[in-house]
Amino acid sequence: MQLRVFLRNCLTVLLGAAAAILVSGQPSQFNKVQPKVVRDLLERHRKVEFVPGEIIVKKKVVAGITSEVPIQPLVQLGVESTGNKTSGGEEIYHLTTQL
Repeated sequence: MQLRVFLRNCLTVLLGAAAAILVSGQPSQFNKVQPKVVRDLLERHRKVEFVPGEIIVKKKVVAGITSEVPIQPLVQLGVESTGNKTSGGEEIYHLTTQL
């Protein structure tokens, strides 16, 4: 019985030592990237893409209700909905008349 407990304790110590060596043996690959490179990648700005005649409308939510834009006044102003939305939920409209 004591031999069994001794062997189990030895096995536990060996497994713990092996795990410690594996974890601390090699530095993580994330530490190899310089902080300036990471900052430059995260702060990279995309070019603003201007589309003539395009209007992006962000709807305001008040008390959990999103207001709808009436279609008739938009048609009178020469604006039509494309039915597309951006990733932020904004609706995209196009001017149908030339200014």
